[in-house]
Amino acid sequence: MLIAICCMGTASARADATVTFPSSNTWYSSAGSGSGLMGDNGDQSAPLFTASDYISESFFTGQPSVNSLSLSLQLVNYFGNNPGSNYENDIYVNGVNVANFLVADCGFCGSIQTINLPTTSFSPINGGGTYQLEIDLANSAPAGGGAEWFLSGGSATLGGMVVPEPASLVLLASGVLGVLGRKWRAGR
Repeated sequence: MLIAICCMGTASARADATVTFPSSNTWYSSAGSGSGLMGDNGDQSAPLFTASDYISESFFTGQPSVNSLSLSLQLVNYFGNNPGSNYENDIYVNGVNVANFLVADCGFCGSIQTINLPTTSFSPINGGGTYQLEIDLANSAPAGGGAEWFLSGGSATLGGMVVPEPASLVLLASGVLGVLGRKWRAGR
């Protein structure tokens, strides 16, 4: 009974960190349009239309490891000339592909689209507090097929592992020691 009470008293902390991504400090690289910081390009990436074009930024969150990601961002969709096609964007955390999203060919609509990626869980990635977020265009648009470009001001939440709080561990340990002491005394 005492062990159950002690276990109920333990608390845990979820170590989530929310960062601005993409931001003016996000690096973009486009095979056809060059590379640079989004802040130096009007807070947007260059047009991305070739497979492996990407945006990327590193963050210090202090989390020893992460195992989930949620993301909300905006991009300009200017894909066209390929009706019915979707363009995959792969999301990486420290080089590990953890999720993706699709951008549909919209006939050169030029609309700003909001991408909301719900919380996606994955195997823990140990980053020692530093994490690189990257979004890569997975497939090229055909010649004359338009592009997408990202706008700064999005947000990403990296979820850390659930870790027991130190005070809870002390409470649990003292309860276990009390139970063991009581059993030892009763057996004498």
